[in-house]
Amino acid sequence: KEARSYLSFRGYSEELIKEFRIGFSNDYEGLVKAFRESGKFDMYFLCDEAEILHRKQHGWFDKFHHRLIFPVSDSNGKIIAFNGRILNHVKGSGVPKYVNSRDTQVFKKKKTLYGLAKAKQAIIQAGFVYIVEGPTDVATLWDLNIRNVVASLGTAFSMEHLRQLKGVTKNFVLLMDGDKAGKKASDSMIDILLTANGVVKIVSLPDNHDPDSYKREFGADKLVEYLK
Repeated sequence: KEARSYLSFRGYSEELIKEFRIGFSNDYEGLVKAFRESGKFDMYFLCDEAEILHRKQHGWFDKFHHRLIFPVSDSNGKIIAFNGRILNHVKGSGVPKYVNSRDTQVFKKKKTLYGLAKAKQAIIQAGFVYIVEGPTDVATLWDLNIRNVVASLGTAFSMEHLRQLKGVTKNFVLLMDGDKAGKKASDSMIDILLTANGVVKIVSLPDNHDPDSYKREFGADKLVEYLK
């Protein structure tokens, strides 16, 4: 109920939740119990290699507990990792807004762009791609029928990320949060993106706004207009 209330507050429809397969980890042990009952998983692998679970003296617990879960797919749409977002993030609390699965043989953050499999055709049709900070930003734009959007996963934008996008487009629009961290992220990405010999543009959101907060304060139509 808490997670559904939060998603409703953000304007996520049931269709959007299903499209992105958004879930919620509601306690420390629910996932542990599911893994054990299935009998298909090595608990030590899930802890030490994939880092989906953590281990303490009293037993196992879910790394993503009390977080929204966004499955992460590779460029072909196969799920290879998970991203978890805390429901009520407080800046300065020391609790990260997002956590990701650890890098494994099939998942490398520096090579993975969230939403790319869904966005490929829309990027080709639009002739450019929006690059945003996280999965919630991707979902926010998707809900506005803006589908040519991808996100990095809590890591600096890399040449490997660019290589994936260059096969689809060489025109990029950076849509970072309107805070110091967002502006710093844009600055660090520009030099990498310019090596594609395409076009790089930046949407500067007002101070401390992200796409979702701007949509909630000013309305969906205003956000679409602002992007244009």
